Amino acid sequence: NTWQNIKVYQTIDMAINMGAKGILQIGLRVWTEKKVLCIRITDNGEGFQKEMLEGFRQGIYPKEKLGRHIGINNVIQRLKLIYEGQANVEFSCAENGGACVEIHIPQEETDEAFDCRR
Repeated sequence: NTWQNIKVYQTIDMAINMGAKGILQIGLRVWTEKKVLCIRITDNGEGFQKEMLEGFRQGIYPKEKLGRHIGINNVIQRLKLIYEGQANVEFSCAENGGACVEIHIPQEETDEAFDCRR
């Protein structure tokens, strides 16, 4: 099951590194909609800067000091490879002013139930 290959960690790591001053709150919501797995990760930080959001929409991702892309680029590249371009990642500012990342992953038809203990 390719769901196990998704690393939400990088998105949460980005929230911690770029997020709130004080107590950081991270929200995670997972649901399915019309055979699509939806994952929404939010935080209570300062949100994405306007320029950063525009860059995300154009496929331009921030780099570390050493010139390497941050983890979110790795997540997007893996999703493209695993789901042959069918997965989608959206970035926005949450209603509370924090950052919001939503991941949409197409689901295959299966008779087996997902076991989260795997």
